[in-house]
Amino acid sequence: MLSPRELAATVAESLAEAATAFDLGATIRPDVDAAVDATKRTLLSPVPRTSQQTVTRNAPVFGSIPQLSLSLALEPGDTEVEHGSDIVLTSLLAEGGMGRVYLAEQRSLGRPVAVKTVKDARDGAQARALLTEGAITGYLEHPNVLPVHLLGYARSGEPVLVMKRIVGASWLELLADAEHAAWPALLDATADRLAANLGILMQVAAAAHHAHLGGLVHRDIKPENVMIGTGGEVYLVDWGIASAAGESATRLAGTPRYLAPEMVSGGTIEPRTDVYLLGATLHHMLTGSPRHAGATLADVLESAIASKPFEYGDDVAPELAALANEATAKEPGDRPQDAAAFRSRIAAFLAYRGAFSLAGVADARLAELRSLRAEGKLDDPRLVRLASEARFGFEQALSAHPDYERAREGVRDVLIEQLALEIDRKNVAASRALVAELGADAASLLPALEKVEAAVERERVERDRLEKIARDTDVTPALRWIGMGAAGLCVLSTISQVLIQALVGTQVKVRGTVIVGGFFTMLGVVTVALLWRRLSTNKAALRLAILVVGALASVLLHRIAGLIASDSAERILRDDMFVLSVCCLAAGLFGRRRWLYSCPVMLTGGYLAALLPHHVVTIFGLTTLVALLILSAELWWGKPATREDV
Repeated sequence: MLSPRELAATVAESLAEAATAFDLGATIRPDVDAAVDATKRTLLSPVPRTSQQTVTRNAPVFGSIPQLSLSLALEPGDTEVEHGSDIVLTSLLAEGGMGRVYLAEQRSLGRPVAVKTVKDARDGAQARALLTEGAITGYLEHPNVLPVHLLGYARSGEPVLVMKRIVGASWLELLADAEHAAWPALLDATADRLAANLGILMQVAAAAHHAHLGGLVHRDIKPENVMIGTGGEVYLVDWGIASAAGESATRLAGTPRYLAPEMVSGGTIEPRTDVYLLGATLHHMLTGSPRHAGATLADVLESAIASKPFEYGDDVAPELAALANEATAKEPGDRPQDAAAFRSRIAAFLAYRGAFSLAGVADARLAELRSLRAEGKLDDPRLVRLASEARFGFEQALSAHPDYERAREGVRDVLIEQLALEIDRKNVAASRALVAELGADAASLLPALEKVEAAVERERVERDRLEKIARDTDVTPALRWIGMGAAGLCVLSTISQVLIQALVGTQVKVRGTVIVGGFFTMLGVVTVALLWRRLSTNKAALRLAILVVGALASVLLHRIAGLIASDSAERILRDDMFVLSVCCLAAGLFGRRRWLYSCPVMLTGGYLAALLPHHVVTIFGLTTLVALLILSAELWWGKPATREDV
């Protein structure tokens, strides 16, 4: 097999011009005799039948071409016209490399017709090609195939093909000019230009499928070979290089910018070859450019052989982009089964276009949602809105088109993305709800969710432990009650000092100090017992209460020891203040820092008692009263405890 560049060189040589100068949008026609032979075999073979199809006519037989009553003269008054020719040429419509098309009048029916003749009457190959094209076109008989009125020879012996006169333009002209005069007729039914173009392509596919049922492959489907009449009628024209299905592409034929890979590589020409050309035509319709780009014929042929998927822009519906790429797949087996299947895909798109549009918007929302999550913006308020809008769009699309698999997948994709988001957020409850909704589709994310659940459980256990420690070390709940007890002690202490002063003066006995100490110790124990339920709410408050009772008990035990040792009452009271200063220091360290202020008060009282032993009772009373006032005031009116206070 020749490489694309070798093949391009061969074609250029056969065309007698450089490859770069060749119009890559024009049709390359194969050896005419070979094409005629292949087509004759098809036309003379039985037409494939389906259970619903019945063939009611025989294929035409070459050699039975009649002479027509036709004048090839353009000048009025010509001898042939005067002799009563039925078909008379009036003007030249178009001219190509192998033929000419004239506007003519069929006198017997009083109608305009189109007459196609060969360009060089001496070229037998051109004559055979024209006759073959006429036989094929007339044989197909389809609403989207140009009707053939007559096929025969003029009196001069030149072959002629008489066809319906189309007043309109090629589809290529309409695609290139949005303001073309033919558009209003096409847009009467709908102002949707995309729908109008797809409607045209569906009719082209119908014509191709009809030919395939007859065993023929067009081989040159492209916008230029689609004619649009003024009434909106659509015709697939130029069947000049059509061949029998199953023939090998021994020679390059077709339009380079639309060719299927097998048309270049010498593969088998089959109906799916035309499916490729339909996909290439759809590509041109969607993008405004032919399927294969390239500056030279070799570049274009290489593109045709590769037939890589094309990346369409956001302005192209994903369903149409997918169909265009599928139809132009490199391997025929990867393309739609036939032209009818291709046509059905377009019909489905038009029927469910609203659903497709909703899914497209939902896809955009889903993409934005994924982008935000990938950027780690887990607290972005847009996340909830995007997830809601994406899911709603897919669900609405599914409601409009229950069999729309993309919408069903879209709902699943949104749920999976939401699940991933909630896992990232460590929201176990929401994640489990989404898992229940997704079912088996959530399997891939379950390991990550289980890790998060384990981490969250560890965090909960640690949080509970820290909260328990905080509760146990927080004295705030019981401080006011302790403050009330301290205030009561202040009152009782004051009363007791007044009574002692009144009864015994400044001289106090050791036994009396023991009695007073015992009284206050018992009072403290009773107070703690009464407040036990409130104090037991945390360990810190309980420890503080025990510290107060312990301080009273320490004083009591010190006094008892002094009584046993026969110490003086003055010395015992002095040493009591030093003992109490240590208790105040402990209360400040384990309770509130501001309680430390009572510690220097007690120490000061102890040293004053040492300096003024005769006034020890007064000093002790005032010192304990001030210290208790500091404690109770802080407990009752002080600010709530902070981490720095405790």
